[in-house]
Amino acid sequence: MLALRRPLAIIALALALAVSLPGTSTAQEGLAVAGILENGSPVDSFDPTQVTVTLRVLEGTVVVDQRAVQPNAEGLFIFGGVQPASVRTYFISVEYQGAIYSETRQLVDIDQPVVLIVYEATQDPTVLTTVSHTIIVTGVDATEGIVEILERASIANRSGSTLVPDLASGMLGFLRFALPAEAFNLDVRSDLVGGQILQVDRGFALTTPIPPSTDTPYHVEFVYRVPYEGQTLDISRTLRFGAETIRVVVPVSVALGSSSGLDNLGIAPFEGQEIQLLEAFDISPGTPLDLQLDGLPKPPFLARFVRNLSDWYLVVGVPAVVGLTLLIAVIIGMRRRSTVASQLDPAAQQEYLLQELAGLESRFLERAVSQRRYASQRQDLKAALVELDVRVHLAEVVSGQGPGERPSA
Repeated sequence: MLALRRPLAIIALALALAVSLPGTSTAQEGLAVAGILENGSPVDSFDPTQVTVTLRVLEGTVVVDQRAVQPNAEGLFIFGGVQPASVRTYFISVEYQGAIYSETRQLVDIDQPVVLIVYEATQDPTVLTTVSHTIIVTGVDATEGIVEILERASIANRSGSTLVPDLASGMLGFLRFALPAEAFNLDVRSDLVGGQILQVDRGFALTTPIPPSTDTPYHVEFVYRVPYEGQTLDISRTLRFGAETIRVVVPVSVALGSSSGLDNLGIAPFEGQEIQLLEAFDISPGTPLDLQLDGLPKPPFLARFVRNLSDWYLVVGVPAVVGLTLLIAVIIGMRRRSTVASQLDPAAQQEYLLQELAGLESRFLERAVSQRRYASQRQDLKAALVELDVRVHLAEVVSGQGPGERPSA
């Protein structure tokens, strides 16, 4: 990476230029905030006059002053007449090719020159390298059948460009992390500034632009929970960006880890408990990692019984109760009508039911009854007509009469 930092003497020149730059006279009350803008990417040319530098003065979260300037051809910029206050924060920033670069000053260091270094943008995520990735099993709830896992990843960008995710290209250009199936209660923390966390299929992605890292990589930490059945849990995943070092830490009191791609370094005491450590180096990007947790504690018998009963109720009980309720409602509706109709002879019963059906049709056309109630009552009346026809037919068979014959008066 090409560094174009100018000597402090040149930056100090910006302070001297305050009297000559329009609108920044040192005769004004207040202080001058000065600095220089540079491009840290290996580019042939960079025109700082086409970039805007912004100063925001904040008291807490309230912006009390905001202004913007264009640097000169040398990248020098200055804000004059800045009002000093110990309770204020001075935020100097620039947006360049979709990424924001900034410096912060307090009253005690406001006179220190500001160096803003921007970089050319790239949408190629292969500029990222996972320096280390650690997977730590932090605990288990045997009663609920839940494992909690903490993961820490150190990410480096050793290129001379800033990764700016391209939202139009989907998730392929994002910094992404895989999660086990059915993972929930995800909580992500990072020292990357800005952006959002997007849930994707079996994982999440960060929309944050990632500038080149210097000596210290960026850190992403996330914790989540995974349900399990039996005593084995598969937490395999694909290492999208690979890893220079990957470690898995499992407390022996919780489970034992196994993987064909990791070396089992055995069990060792750590802070009063025994832990198992698995490790591997130089994992290529896109490598599938099989990883299982074996020997997880079984939930107590009562907890298993209650959970199984709950699952049975949801799968079988709820539909059965709903079905029974509907059946009872149909029977009650039929009985209410049969109370009146049963006092009549079969022919009169049929006439009564047909009149009820015609009346229902009329009320429905007049919108005096809802679609749902209309369908329910119509179904009841049709069922009652069918039932009447069956009863009449059975009576004829029992009495020995042929179809259509009726007893003589």
